[in-house]
Amino acid sequence: MNSSKNISKKEMNKKSSTMRLIAYMKPYAHWVIFALLLVLGLTAFDLYRPMLVGDAIDTFGANGDYDVIIATAIKYAVVLALSFAFNIAQTWILQKTGQNIILQMRKDLYRHIQSLGSRYFDITPVGKLVTRVTNDVEALNEMYSGILVQLFRNIVKIVGLAGVMLVLDVRLAAISFVLMPLVIGLTVLCQKIARNIYRLYRTRLTDINTFLSEHLSGMKIIQIFGRQERKFEEFHDKNTKLYKAFYREMLMYAVFRPAYLYSEHFVADDSAVVRKQKCV
Repeated sequence: MNSSKNISKKEMNKKSSTMRLIAYMKPYAHWVIFALLLVLGLTAFDLYRPMLVGDAIDTFGANGDYDVIIATAIKYAVVLALSFAFNIAQTWILQKTGQNIILQMRKDLYRHIQSLGSRYFDITPVGKLVTRVTNDVEALNEMYSGILVQLFRNIVKIVGLAGVMLVLDVRLAAISFVLMPLVIGLTVLCQKIARNIYRLYRTRLTDINTFLSEHLSGMKIIQIFGRQERKFEEFHDKNTKLYKAFYREMLMYAVFRPAYLYSEHFVADDSAVVRKQKCV
């Protein structure tokens, strides 16, 4: 019973935190929508470029007309120029929106800290508060300016690529979809592991920032009582824990990213074999 209650409380806290983070985007909803429209345009350009090259190769192979290559090169250059312009506009809008959100969030957070009682500051280290206001808030900036829109773009791109593949060749598309359960399974597993590792890394970073803030401000007292060696050992322990947490994060990426790449190469090789058989 207690475990189920704890799980339900955690889920409620996650939902409430998510809604509070989304609420900060409401004043900039029009800019976010405009950025999503630009993302749709960028995704359409990404899907159109391979089709443009493929049509040019097929037409040139059938007729041997170099005018087709020139026309395709001009179209390709126009598409690249539009993609460049869309990408600049999208990046500028997202970065500006993200910084405005973080600016307001830091104001609200500092106003909340000022409203806390003196007892809270007696039991909470100053370094922990500094980390919450600076590093943790900056991590949210990455979510607003990059992760959400990149997630939307990748979903649209995957759906669009799947649709184009099915239209061009159903058999090759079916072969490419064989490893989709494996990719989904790796994604879910990576998400669970990454969440725990990243949470541990943020905790270790908060610990070392707290230690530095407290002990650098009180260095005179440490020197008066001759506790330099003891405090250095404590710093070395916290620094080692932070290093191990960061190493685990890099190890996770080193394992999962090659797994995705190998699955992609496996699908590409199978598709090439089927294409050769069809040509023969």
